[in-house]
Amino acid sequence: MLCLRSRTSVLLLSIAALALVGCGGAGTTKVDKALDAEWAWLQESKQSLDALRAERAALLLKLEEMAETEDASEPVEGDVAAEPAVGPEDLDSEIYDLSDEFGQRLVGFINDPANA
Repeated sequence: MLCLRSRTSVLLLSIAALALVGCGGAGTTKVDKALDAEWAWLQESKQSLDALRAERAALLLKLEEMAETEDASEPVEGDVAAEPAVGPEDLDSEIYDLSDEFGQRLVGFINDPANA
C-alpha cells in the first residue's frame, strides 16, 4: 500500500512540474513582447503628454505676465524676447494629436483579450 501511495505522489508531482514548464516556463511569446512594447509606449507617451501640458501652461503664464507688464509703446523691432518662438496653438495641436492616439491605444490595450 505504501508503495502505491508514493508512486501516485511521484506521478502527481511529475504532472504538476510538466504543467508548470509547459504553461509558461519556456520564455516570452511574441504576444507578451508586443504587450510589453505597447505598455512601454503608453508610459512614455503619458510622460510626454504631461511634459507638453506643463510646457503649455508655463507658456500661457509667461504670455499673461508679458501682457500685464507690457508698456503702451510698441515693442522694439528686433526684440526677440517679445514673442516666444512656439505658440500655445502649436502645442495645442501636438497635445491633441498625441492624446487622441494615446486614448485609442490605451482603450485597445485594456480591451485586448491577451491581457486577460
